[in-house]
Amino acid sequence: MDKIEISISGIRSNHCVVGIQTMTEMLHGVEFVHIDLDNKKGIFEVDLNEVSVQNIVEEIERLGYTARVQ
Repeated sequence: MDKIEISISGIRSNHCVVGIQTMTEMLHGVEFVHIDLDNKKGIFEVDLNEVSVQNIVEEIERLGYTARVQ
């Protein structure tokens, strides 16, 4: 398992957190997601043999947020 941190701009409420967490957890290879509303970042535990960091960033951006790998 690899741990990845992604900065997420545009999250303002727990509704945003739940949406991002729900959709990224559905990606094959994502094992754990924690979205930190206060620090505007996501922590992801993933299997990089099954999902790329770019896939996660694209999913977050598809939801209308800006994502950047830290």
